[in-house]
Amino acid sequence: DDDRTRGGGQRRQRQRQRIHGESWRYTIEYWLFRFPFILHCGWMIVMTAVHFSLLVRDVTGHKATQLASDIFALAFLISAACFSLYSSSRNPDFCIPFIIIWAYMGIAWRLGHASQKLQEEFDLSTIHAVQQACWFLAGAVACMMCPRL
Repeated sequence: DDDRTRGGGQRRQRQRQRIHGESWRYTIEYWLFRFPFILHCGWMIVMTAVHFSLLVRDVTGHKATQLASDIFALAFLISAACFSLYSSSRNPDFCIPFIIIWAYMGIAWRLGHASQKLQEEFDLSTIHAVQQACWFLAGAVACMMCPRL
């Protein structure tokens, strides 16, 4: 009876060592291969939204269309954050949502220090409204991340 107990303990110890080894390999794989790829994908998502807005700005002269494309770009970013958070039922990756929060904060800060050209194109209330929307969306993405922790 004592041999079976000792054998079971050794078996459990080997299982714990195997699980610890697999988690260590996963951690190394994530930081060396997955994280850099996901980081670049996150910034490519942000740059896609920004370049879409710049393209519309170059193509059309209508201020309403330009503002609509900017709002669409902000909505595109929050949908990308939702997709990256909720597309996987286990092990959510927070890299893309953090990048999107960073982008929202950068946009809001930049709108707080708007250039003279931007102030000539849009009135101050519109600039402040989009700035406040960026702060709100950054908070919304952060709140969406909390239940996934």
